[in-house]
Amino acid sequence: TETGALIDKGVEKGIPIVTIRTDAKNSRRAAFVGINTYSSGMEMGRMLIAATGGRGTAVVLVSNDKAGGSIVQNLMISGITDALKNMPDLKLESVEYNYDNFLSLEDTIQNLIVNKPELDAIITTNEKDTTLVAQRLIDLNKVNYSIIGYGDTPEILRYIDNEVIFGTVSADHEQMGYDAIKALVDLNKGGRTSAYFTVDSHLITKINVGKYLESSEESDDE
Repeated sequence: TETGALIDKGVEKGIPIVTIRTDAKNSRRAAFVGINTYSSGMEMGRMLIAATGGRGTAVVLVSNDKAGGSIVQNLMISGITDALKNMPDLKLESVEYNYDNFLSLEDTIQNLIVNKPELDAIITTNEKDTTLVAQRLIDLNKVNYSIIGYGDTPEILRYIDNEVIFGTVSADHEQMGYDAIKALVDLNKGGRTSAYFTVDSHLITKINVGKYLESSEESDDE
């Protein structure tokens, strides 16, 4: 890929490179700092059970992204599916949309509302989709679905606080930054570092969203 080629060019000039959140496996990057996406999916599945009481119908929105994001997405979906394997009364379907077309996701949401009257919950696997789904359901005045998503942007946190989104899973960004710097320091001092760093994830729901909102507001003030 183009990103991998640029990373390799940097490495050839003696610049150590660490990737964060999205890996460039086939490049010569020194280390990758990311979340355990399978574990995050398991947490999403458990949140779905809590939101629905273990009964009903849910869909997970799946993009046809041809880039590295599809690997992350597929691991998350595997985790979600495994979390639900002992829940026979909770049905989960995958619904695909066109990643390259902004309107495709909006149309997909509208079609779900029209054609799936039994639908109880919608799962998204990235920040952008989580925000778009919440916005679209508000526009359609259909906020009676449980949205399980990903991310902790200020907008997502407000949607959780207002109970538009039931909950999300988010990476420990502070740990991500720490591990990235640690990898670079290790490389500078000893010429080597671990190839992979996995950070923890947080579950954010109405119960604990207040502390994340406070942190977000403090960051804005700074």
